[in-house]
Amino acid sequence: MTTTEQIEEEIGQEWDAELEARLQDIESGRASGRPVMEVVREMRAKYG
Repeated sequence: MTTTEQIEEEIGQEWDAELEARLQDIESGRASGRPVMEVVREMRAKYG
């Protein structure tokens, strides 16, 4: 495995861990999501 492949593998593992942590936050009620269209409307209003 090349250095680039090793780095990509490490990054993939780190993202997997981050996504799992975020999912746990949502499932436990520590965090919540918002409908994507609500966020899009806010961004369009703010940035055009």
